Order: sequence, then C-alpha cells, then structure tokens
Amino acid sequence: MTINYVNSFYGWCVSSDQKPTNVPIGFEMLDVDSGRIQFWNGTSWSNIQAGVASVWNPSAPETFANKTINTSTNTLKTNAGTLGLWGFNNAGVFNFIPIGSANRFLKVNSLGTGFEFADPAVSGSWDPSGTEALTNKTLNFLLNTLKQTTPHSGDVLVDNGTKFIPLTRGANNTFLGVNSSGVVGWYTVAGGGGGGGGSSTVTRPSMTRVKEGWYDGGNNLDKKKAYGILEDRIVIRTTDSAPVRKLSPTKGPYLEYNETTNTSQFNITTDEKIFMREFGSYFLLNFRISANVDFDFYCGFHTDMLDDFNNTGDFEDQDNFVFAKLENDSKFSILSNSSTANFRKELTTVDFNTNNHTIELQADPSNNRFQWRLDDLGGAWNNVTTNIPRTSIPLGMFVGIDSETGTDHDLEIYLIEVANNLMVT
Repeated sequence: MTINYVNSFYGWCVSSDQKPTNVPIGFEMLDVDSGRIQFWNGTSWSNIQAGVASVWNPSAPETFANKTINTSTNTLKTNAGTLGLWGFNNAGVFNFIPIGSANRFLKVNSLGTGFEFADPAVSGSWDPSGTEALTNKTLNFLLNTLKQTTPHSGDVLVDNGTKFIPLTRGANNTFLGVNSSGVVGWYTVAGGGGGGGGSSTVTRPSMTRVKEGWYDGGNNLDKKKAYGILEDRIVIRTTDSAPVRKLSPTKGPYLEYNETTNTSQFNITTDEKIFMREFGSYFLLNFRISANVDFDFYCGFHTDMLDDFNNTGDFEDQDNFVFAKLENDSKFSILSNSSTANFRKELTTVDFNTNNHTIELQADPSNNRFQWRLDDLGGAWNNVTTNIPRTSIPLGMFVGIDSETGTDHDLEIYLIEVANNLMVT
C-alpha cells in the first residue's frame, strides 16, 4: 500500500512499504501489520516500539542477548503443579527437567547429553534401600554406626569364609576361641574347649553344692575317673564303634563318639537310679556335635536306664527331665514328663549348631519345679512347673545320641557333672 500522511510528523503504512527519506527528523511511521513504530533520525529509520530486536514483545518468541534477569524481583515459572529443575543440555539449551515419580535421584542420562530424575542404577551412586557392593571405601567406625537388625550387646563379627556374620556373645564366664576343628566360638574354657594357654586341664563351673561325681573325658571307660555318687556306676553302651578318649592342647581331655551309619547309637547312663526331685539333683553337660545333620540327641534324668533312647516314644509313660535336639527341629528343646502318655516339649531360643554348648538341669524341690539353663553359667534359671518328674521317683542320669542318617558326625563330651543336695553338709 502507499504511504499515508496524517500530518507533517506522523504517517502510517505496512512494513513492506518503502519508507520515505525526505521527511523531517523525528517523523514517526506506524507499520499497521507488525505494530512497529519507527522514526526518521535523519539517516535511517529506527525502532521505538515492542515487537522488534532489542525490544520486549510479551507474546512473540524472541532471543535476548546481554540481559540480566534478577530472580529476586522476577519470577520464572512453569505450568501450575509442575515440579522440577532447570538445566543445560549438550546443545547449550536451558531446558526444564521434571522430577518424575517419588524416591528418584538427579543423574546424567545414559547418553551423557543431559540430566534426568531416575533410579540410581549407575556405578558410583548410593542406593539406601538396594543391595550394592562397595569397593575402595573406608568406613570410620568413630563417625559411623555399624549395626544389625536386632542389636545384641557383646556380639562380634566372624568371617565364615564367604562374608562376615555376627557371632552372638557367649554365656557368662566363657571365652572366645578356636577349637580343634577350626570352629570359632564361645567356650567354657579358654582356647576353645580346653584350659587356658594350651593347658589340658578342664575348668569346671563353680557350684554352691558338693560335686558328688564328675567326668572330664578321661578314662571313664574303665570307671576309674568317676567319684562320689558316680563311682563305679557309669555304663557306656554303643551299637557301632566305641567311644575314644582324646587329648587336645586346646580342648583338654575329652571323649569322642563317631556316628558313621543310620543305625549308630551311643549312651552313657548310670546303672542305678540315684537321683530324684526331692534330692535337688543337678546335671551339667559340656559338649559339641561336629556335624549339623538329622539325628536325635538327649541328656538329663530318666526313670529307665535300660532304654535305648532312640526316639521320642522313650519319653512317654516315664518320669524324665531332658535336654534334647530332635531330628526335625532346628532348635534345642526341653522335654519333661510325670509318667503320662504325652511328654511336654519346650523349644529353647538357641539354634542347633556345631558350637560348644553347656546345658544345666536341676530340681528345685522347695518350689516344686525343675529348672534349666543353656550356655549361661551363673545366669538366670528357666523354671518348669508342669508335667515334671514326681517328687520321690528315682531317676538315672544319661547322655545319648542316635543317628538318623549315614552322614558322619561326632559327639564330643568335655564334661559331665552331677550332684545331689542330699549329700551337702
């Protein structure tokens, strides 16, 4: 279209029109199609309105140069409800990075061209809830806490050949050691089963009553190491190989019985019933079983010394108070009966394993109960008041193991100790 003059200082046209140059300095011209207003400076036409370079147009795409945006007095925003960050990509473009779903982390994307919120499945990142293998890291125990799910005071970490695992603190008056089979554990004597410093002397727990008889793994096969109430009253029965006396610099003297077939059986008993509830009888056994396989293991007081002690039926219709490991159980248990068809069974909290263990059983006639204590010499007793041996029924002492498989495993006996309060003066 043609140039239209309103007066000598103002006119209008479209942006494609050739603007005149014979107008006064300061003459203004409106481009009606672009909305620009330009003025003649005597040499050229210059912009004085939005919509052109270096001028802000609120609704048109534009490129800014040499500008500073003060975020304290201006607001950068996205659509309402959109959360995220701003970052530059590899093209130098400042783009928006939405946060995505919960519990994700900001990381460089797999192409290395920008950032993204994603799972931290990348080398060098730390995932608090995932399973990861850390390398070349130093953990300062003074500045960090290493803990297990259920804290237990006194536990230590032991390498099991694959990883470090907690080893539960032993009972009172036990020692951390390695036995002759290379098993790290808590033992009733220093060095892993024998006396401290490699001595062959077996350290027995102190008791307030008189020790009427004790067995320390010595040559009890010919009854020369039993004293007091056990003197000449020990009977050892086997259905396979005989037990063997051994001497170890770490365990001291002990008796080993080797189970080799599923018919193997071994019992130590008294040939007379010389214990009873009203005597306040006491029994202690320190032992270890070398292989964790299916078998039955029993020890304690029983009314039938001629029994073979090879299944739970042996504890029905009999008076008995017995510590046991039953074939299908993963924990030790306490059995008791007062000559009924059904015996009482109480699982302990101690898992069956190949560590050295000490079990104590005793009668408490003044309170009409029996008591037991496992791996806790000097600790609190556990009371049993129901379905227990009757007050005046004679009982014998026994230790028995019966194999249920052909897998080879050994019963090691370090100490048997019994007493009756009747003999205390």
